[in-house]
Amino acid sequence: MPSSALPEDPLIAHLHRAALDRAGWQDFVLALEQRFGGAKASIHGAARPSDAPFLSVAGSFDPAFTQSYLAHYHRINPFMPLSAAIPQGRARVSPMDLPDEVLRRTEFYNDWLRPQEDLSIAVAVKSRPQGNRSLVLSLNIRRRDGDRAALRAQRLLDRLEPHLSHAFQVAEIVSALSLHGGQAGAGDGGLMMVDDGLSLVWADAGATLQEGRVFRLDPFNRLMFLDGAVQDWARAACRASGGAKPLARAVQGADGWQVRLVQPGDGPGLPSPFFGGHCFARPRILFVLSRPVEAPSRLSHLQSRFDLTPAEAEVAAAVAEGLSTAEIARTRQASLHTVRNQIRSVLAKMDARHRIDVARILAQGRP
Repeated sequence: MPSSALPEDPLIAHLHRAALDRAGWQDFVLALEQRFGGAKASIHGAARPSDAPFLSVAGSFDPAFTQSYLAHYHRINPFMPLSAAIPQGRARVSPMDLPDEVLRRTEFYNDWLRPQEDLSIAVAVKSRPQGNRSLVLSLNIRRRDGDRAALRAQRLLDRLEPHLSHAFQVAEIVSALSLHGGQAGAGDGGLMMVDDGLSLVWADAGATLQEGRVFRLDPFNRLMFLDGAVQDWARAACRASGGAKPLARAVQGADGWQVRLVQPGDGPGLPSPFFGGHCFARPRILFVLSRPVEAPSRLSHLQSRFDLTPAEAEVAAAVAEGLSTAEIARTRQASLHTVRNQIRSVLAKMDARHRIDVARILAQGRP
């Protein structure tokens, strides 16, 4: 847990939700604005070296000003070139980098900031990078609120930065796995969050599809991996979340599925991959499920050996694992009619009379 944690701070709860749901960034900036009456918050994500934007979240700016900013003023915003020079992990106040007398002579100040109650004091902090991408969190404060408000904002953003970086790190993993919105396929894997007692808190669509294949839930909603070695490792991960001896960051079961923890950042503010208990009643741990590394070669073998289509090869593998027609349909997000036809085709091509024969044939000729 970062040593700068804010006990029970709802802002951190918003960041944790944003890590798992992109819409949560908007809730976070609005909650941040409420800490500073009259201030406006925003988040800008850019990728180096071109500074191409990949995320832009504005708080409660007037829609007309937001539209004019996107149409014109973002091109002449004097703060934007300075954002690349913001040191990671430390909040900066605009007068440190842009003298007030220079700002007051700009079109951006006179036509955009000043009409909005003179939001000319900007406080910003940059997240630790993930690859070539990073986030800049900015808070624009009214000039009349003065240096005291700017100092208070700077201290808060300094303390929020480890959590901002951690949330961004998890969000990048979610994005990289293309798991938002249930886009994961049956064999791709998924993400799941548990507490330190292995009770399931959240799972995306990709992870949910693996229930019954990789894990199950007991009557108390506790996560139970079907592979015993993976389950032992998961229990050890829960103990490690409480400060116990570190463990391997990933484990692979006998079935080929890999489970790993979200990796911590390199910076000193992120010593562990765990969401700390300062925000939740119990620590949260994020697991990443990855598809079996041998699956592609095995499916290719099935296709070539029995002249199966790619879909039929996946169905044959599922039949061999003992999944019912309904389970295969749910896992593959296909209709029962389609799966029944595929099973008939598989049986015919494999010269198998019954489903149990598929498992026997595959066991005899496993690549």
